[in-house]
Amino acid sequence: MQQKKQQSNKGFTLVEVMIATAIFVVIMVMGIGAVLAANSSHKETQSLHTIVDNLSFAMEDMSRNLRLGYSYHCQYESLPVPIEEPLDCALGEGALSLAFEKQGGDSENPLDQVVYRINSSDIKNVYIDKSTDSGNTFYPITPNILGDASMEIDPIHSGFVVLGADPEDKIQPMVAIRLKGSISIRGTVTPFNLETVVSQRAIDSGI
Repeated sequence: MQQKKQQSNKGFTLVEVMIATAIFVVIMVMGIGAVLAANSSHKETQSLHTIVDNLSFAMEDMSRNLRLGYSYHCQYESLPVPIEEPLDCALGEGALSLAFEKQGGDSENPLDQVVYRINSSDIKNVYIDKSTDSGNTFYPITPNILGDASMEIDPIHSGFVVLGADPEDKIQPMVAIRLKGSISIRGTVTPFNLETVVSQRAIDSGI
């Protein structure tokens, strides 16, 4: 008997190839979308951390210098030059400017005080300024725009409160700092509210 060998050709049909390609494309698009979303989220988190770090640095800079300084003086408007005598800020009425004599400064020199202020001259661009020459020149210590992120400080609910500035009131001088505002990153708004209280390290002469 003569055996006939039947040859069978195995492979994919055109329809199967098209379906497999379509599934592969869908999976790739979903994967790339997930990677891009994760990358965008990582960038937003980095920007948020950077701004929060800058705010923390500003708070630490103010706290450290205030703790070592003395003769606190605050005002609700622009600071005079030279700085006046020590002055309290009433509770609940935080001032936007604060001046003081730095550690090792010359109390007889009216032009060497450190000044911090919440600069609200432009309500859309509020930031914290610092001066080391009694308010003659200022430079910002908090950036408002950093990449895709922007920061807004609320000048109405932010400010400085000073208690015990008068050396004869028998109250140890202390300063309360409050920064309230929000951080915006690509439409996502994250509010912040930072508060700290700093007491003068040197014992007040009136105590």
